[in-house]
Amino acid sequence: MQPMSLARKYAVLVGIESYQDPARFPDAAHAAADLAAIRDALLGCGCDPADLIVLGDDRATKTTLEHHLSRLCRDLAEDDAFVFFFEGRAASTAGSTILACRDTLHENLAGTGIDLGGLIRELRSTRCRHIQLYLDLRDVEIADEPEDIASRPRIHRIDVKEELENAEQIACFTSRRDGEASYASDRLGQGIWTHHLARVLRGDVPDILDHGGLLTAGVLQDHLRRAVAATIRETFADRRKQTPTLAGKAGRAAVVADLAAVLERKRAATAPRSNNIRDVVFSRADTVPVRALDGFAKPFTAPKVCSDATRGFVVRIAQGNIEREIEAMHARIRRNLKYPRAALRVTNADGSDTASIWTPDFQYTVEVRQLDDEPSAAAITKTLSEVRDQSLLDDQRFRGLFDACFDTVRMTFAKPVDVVAIIDAIEASNGGAIEVDYPTDCSYCDLSIAGCPGSIRIGRTGFALTMPAQRPLQTLVDAFAQAFGAVRRVAVTVPPSLSDAGRS
Repeated sequence: MQPMSLARKYAVLVGIESYQDPARFPDAAHAAADLAAIRDALLGCGCDPADLIVLGDDRATKTTLEHHLSRLCRDLAEDDAFVFFFEGRAASTAGSTILACRDTLHENLAGTGIDLGGLIRELRSTRCRHIQLYLDLRDVEIADEPEDIASRPRIHRIDVKEELENAEQIACFTSRRDGEASYASDRLGQGIWTHHLARVLRGDVPDILDHGGLLTAGVLQDHLRRAVAATIRETFADRRKQTPTLAGKAGRAAVVADLAAVLERKRAATAPRSNNIRDVVFSRADTVPVRALDGFAKPFTAPKVCSDATRGFVVRIAQGNIEREIEAMHARIRRNLKYPRAALRVTNADGSDTASIWTPDFQYTVEVRQLDDEPSAAAITKTLSEVRDQSLLDDQRFRGLFDACFDTVRMTFAKPVDVVAIIDAIEASNGGAIEVDYPTDCSYCDLSIAGCPGSIRIGRTGFALTMPAQRPLQTLVDAFAQAFGAVRRVAVTVPPSLSDAGRS
């Protein structure tokens, strides 16, 4: 199978979040975001925008989809590569799996949807020898009412085993096994399987690739199984399962993407940062008396101890504070950065301790909790994270949003930091430029660096600098770089989890 960066690449990408018949075909949560993620990933792999057909919601009608598929099946050459991605509802009828288009009718599934088996047979009849299918098929959810159970279509099986049995040119990845469901995560803002697929294609998981940057079908499938299972466990408290599958005769050794160029671009773009760095987070925690929270009223009393009950009480009466902050920031983001409505996603607290705004470029979160050491007070923490493009820090519109909002910048790492090694290196330097303090278990260390403002704490998960008051983002970044550089100059023998993080 031809890797995605060596042949001419064509793709038809379909993501349907809302349907014309929502009573029969409920929304497929986050399908629009997933469609955009896969489109961007394929563009990064070298796909020409002119050869990329992207069909979301209103464009994803049966007529439009069949038109593009028919044309491509006619024109594909032997050495071309073709990718078909579909995320949306699907249903089984008369032994066939039907992909629900935007305008599919429940009363006539076969006539108004796309027969997946028929599509595979049509692709097999083409000259193209390098075909990849990525299917995130959402079951049609069934409501509790018995009449709805009888009237709504449901997919139990993906009935294409026969069509794929001898399909030597096809690698077919599906988000779930027969009888299971495919889930989305509000925290990720995406379907779980597609989120992990896009991460791999963007080059965000370089450790699974061979030394040349080649991605094989077997390696991709193994990673998707592990990553999806882990995210399902993190997201849901019950024992639900989602097991990605790989079918088709292309084989596990088939190369589905050459990501060497993608990895090289990422290395060049993130040269000052290490692959070990997970995220850079800006934050500020404000202490608020429980009595000052929006929901506090007679006959409430401020708690004098911390317990599960008092923590829940604080979260409940702080819902108004969280909602007010999220509403204000949502308006400011739209005003300053001009994002369209569809590009922003808000996860409201809805009784929980956290609410978030997800944008294409960053995440903003508000969290509330009762203080353990001061039970009559709460901390309201505002956080900016997942900044995908560091050049945003130079954007005046972005600075206008967040300058003077935060007093802490924290760098987190994928691997644990050896705090003991850092302590030993600093104490052995005898230079006096850095003073270090730490508890008996050495779980963290606090540093005081001559000429460096703010307090520095290094823990097993990362490195944080806190200033006495809010500062502009660039001031925080500059102070952080100064402190980080000072530590590296002294602790040159510490493991790569910290010392290599600042190397270019």
